[in-house]
Amino acid sequence: MLSALALLAATQTNLPGSEAPPLHRPPFSWSSLPVFFHSANASGPWSPAAVKAIAKFAMATNEKSHAMLLPDGTRQSEELAGPAACRQVAKEGTGTATFFYLNSVIDWPFNFKLHGQMVANPSWREQNATGGDIRGPGNNYLYDLSNPETASAWIATCVDAVEAGCSGCFIDQANLSEEGVALAGGATKDNAAKFSTGHMAALVELSKKLSTTGNYPILNHFGVTGPRAQGMFQPVAMMMEDFAGTELCVTKLQTISTRGFTVQVRRPWPHFR
Repeated sequence: MLSALALLAATQTNLPGSEAPPLHRPPFSWSSLPVFFHSANASGPWSPAAVKAIAKFAMATNEKSHAMLLPDGTRQSEELAGPAACRQVAKEGTGTATFFYLNSVIDWPFNFKLHGQMVANPSWREQNATGGDIRGPGNNYLYDLSNPETASAWIATCVDAVEAGCSGCFIDQANLSEEGVALAGGATKDNAAKFSTGHMAALVELSKKLSTTGNYPILNHFGVTGPRAQGMFQPVAMMMEDFAGTELCVTKLQTISTRGFTVQVRRPWPHFR
């Protein structure tokens, strides 16, 4: 489904303590407020007409199920389909920033090679007190990013997509409380805290790696208050996925934008037509 809503872009800055090149922020002007594209075509690559339309946006994310199928009926991995879509848009030469979809908690099985690794390596998955898998939405596995092997493979999935042609990655569920999910799934209190710490550390490490080339992730719902937004780490870009025209949402948007973030805002799905 298409999302084409307001995008606020801050001035170009680097991560604290970083000597990397300037971050590739989208252009911003109040005279022509930028909008972004966020969608997928599960039945195949973008058509030439779709590419031209997408290239008119400041930022474009290819969602998790994009181009799972090829015209000949065969399937391909998202690790191939996502960057290919990024390259399609880049060829238009309009400067559109392109993003590869990657969830930071849920192991979606939408043709991700990473999912195959999760199937093959039970220790990469969040587990409860009896050693069983903790299941998330759709009964899917959850990444245990406190495991160095899991974190390395997860980070590499995004970094490889950027090296293959994307501007960055859209990181979904960056706001999710790992402790609450893990405890509800039967994890011990210590393991729940470990999962949460590993999740944050992976987000920080990914941001650092991308910043060396002037790139960055968009962290969905990363947070406005609390340790995520005000403590050890502040992201370069984030999305407010369930934005509404309320005083609370507007105040949050104002708060976030004054901190130098690039901000995407999108209305809740039921109200988007």
